[in-house]
Parts: sequence; structure tokens; C-alpha cells
Amino acid sequence: MLGRLADANRLGPGELNGFGPIPARVINQLARAADTGFSYCMSITDAGRVIFHNRLGYRPTTKTRRYLQAKDRTCRHPGCNQPASRCDLDHMVEHRHGGPTCPCNLTTLCRRHHTAKHQDHWWWTQPQPGTYKIQSPPGHQYTRTPEPLPGTNDPPPF
Repeated sequence: MLGRLADANRLGPGELNGFGPIPARVINQLARAADTGFSYCMSITDAGRVIFHNRLGYRPTTKTRRYLQAKDRTCRHPGCNQPASRCDLDHMVEHRHGGPTCPCNLTTLCRRHHTAKHQDHWWWTQPQPGTYKIQSPPGHQYTRTPEPLPGTNDPPPF
């Protein structure tokens, strides 16, 4: 249904969550871009009824994997520094429970911590992009924020 609406440029103006109203031409561009291979969260509604949400499949796309590996850089479990390139991408809200396969619901976890999250009942949320709130089984709480890019805190070389 979305493809027909987008191809026909029939979607009306909308609202971009957190930014406000956006014109119909932008809504239609977003709808056409929905299958570019990058999984981002997008819902399109018509008169309050959701007509499209890119929940996607279980496996993230290659572009999404590369994006998250670049953004997270390491396993996001507290105290772990395993490189993200060797990590699994894990759904914070499980896919089988309706969690989308997009950056707002995925995190990089090494295999050990991915397994521990599910077997030991760690609880993960992402209140803002790149910032993770983590609760251990006994209730200890941790926050993982995005790591600075290499060299951003270094003094100038002169």
C-alpha cells in the first residue's frame, strides 16, 4: 500500500516527531526512500490511523549494521570493550514482541553479553539515540553514552 501511495505522491502533509509539521513533498520523499536499505523508524498515518510502519524483518540490513557499529564502536554492556565489528546486533524490545529492527531498538552486544541479557534478564532501553539505560538482574542501573570520536578530546597538534 505504501509504494502505491508514495509513487502517486498522494500522501498529504504530516508531522516529524520532535520537529513539527512537514510538507507533503517531504512525506512522499520519505515514503519513497523507505526501501533504500537503511532501516530507520518511520510511521505514516492517515487521519490518525497508521497506514505504514517500517517494522521490517528480523535481521538488520548491512547499512544498519555498519551504522550501529560506527556509532556504538564497542559492546554497549557496562565495562565491555569488545569491538562492535565483532558484536551481535540485539533488539532491546524483542522482535517477537513487536520491537522494530531499526537503530532506535538495536544495540551492539558481544556474544557473551547478548546471551547474558536474555538468560540473566538484563533490561535495556534507549531514551535517546546512542544513550542506553541498563538495569542488571539485582537492580543496579547503568548508563552508557556515546563514546567520543577518536581525537575529539586531544589537544591540537601545534
